[in-house]
Amino acid sequence: MDISKSSSKSLGRTRTRRWEDDLSRAQSAPGIEQKLREFLNGKKKAAASVSSTLVRFQKWTMSLETEADTPSQRIPAKGSAEDKDSDAIERVAESLIEDVSGIDRRLLSKSLQETLIHCSGFAVDLTQNELSKRVRQFLKRESSAFMMRRFLSSYFFNFIWFQTGESFRTRAWTTAEFENDMESVEAHCDKIVAETWQSCEWTRRPLNVAAARQLTRTLEKRLYNKPSE
Repeated sequence: MDISKSSSKSLGRTRTRRWEDDLSRAQSAPGIEQKLREFLNGKKKAAASVSSTLVRFQKWTMSLETEADTPSQRIPAKGSAEDKDSDAIERVAESLIEDVSGIDRRLLSKSLQETLIHCSGFAVDLTQNELSKRVRQFLKRESSAFMMRRFLSSYFFNFIWFQTGESFRTRAWTTAEFENDMESVEAHCDKIVAETWQSCEWTRRPLNVAAARQLTRTLEKRLYNKPSE
């Protein structure tokens, strides 16, 4: 499955859904969960680096939330903070990822960029200072925890779809059915992440790598194996 398959759809859409669309997809969740268990059987698990990336991302957002943009907390980036020659969103995303390459890095970077694009109001031509300002404004309305949930939802959707997209395409009778399955998988990831984040005691305080690893393992277990209730 080409990673670019979901890029234009994910980066371009607002992911703002009408309530009745959510209800329709929730009603079809048992079928989606069954397909996911089938298509994910024997597939690789998420990279361990998602845990360390989550911790670094949370530290960065919390530093913006408290407006403590000190040298020790600032994400290193090439060029000036006022430089628009390179993509600030991409540079920040890449700076948050360590010790991983290939498709795992691309999926992490894609998911971080989608989260930052959403939280910056879908503005993409920003300097690093402008990006930080927009994210601070977003954090005044929401919280760093909201951004972590959005990142995890985006990551697990991208990761799962990368592995299962072709299986869904082969099984679908029409393009509309395929696109509905894609949206249903995304909604399922959103739901599982929200429920797991709310129920886990580790999310009530800043995460360390061990807690983040436990959280991602719990999410994987539910997304891969949990039957409908």
